[in-house]
Amino acid sequence: MSKKLIILRGLPGSGKSTLQKRDYPDAVVASADQFFMVDGEYRFNPARLPEAHGTCCRTVIGALQVESPLIVVDNTAISVVEIAPYVLLAQAYGYDAEIITLCCDPAVAAARNLHGVPVSVIVNKIAPAMVAAEAAFPPWWQHRMVGV
Repeated sequence: MSKKLIILRGLPGSGKSTLQKRDYPDAVVASADQFFMVDGEYRFNPARLPEAHGTCCRTVIGALQVESPLIVVDNTAISVVEIAPYVLLAQAYGYDAEIITLCCDPAVAAARNLHGVPVSVIVNKIAPAMVAAEAAFPPWWQHRMVGV
């Protein structure tokens, strides 16, 4: 059985966590959002994002070290810089890495997102940056788009 690391990327509110729970319920999940869960409540603090992403990366490394068969990274993952460390870790540990981009109407995503990111930011900043990043993906990265 091959070992796999899946990197879910999409707009805030695009359905990444929902897809993970539906399609990969037995996976080890690493998400910056997990860092902000306190007593079952989501308490986002943008000043602590670097710490949240560090914790997410350490979760992935721990799962790789014990050879968990399926690992899912559930983050917005806008840029190549945010994705590349996970792809490199997967390669270093002998895992197949796949990037899945969730395609979602920005207005729908804005209405559902937990961060309260305004629709104008999603439409004018985040969505275009995600599209631009895809053009910069190395050709050997496994990537697919999924409509939600």
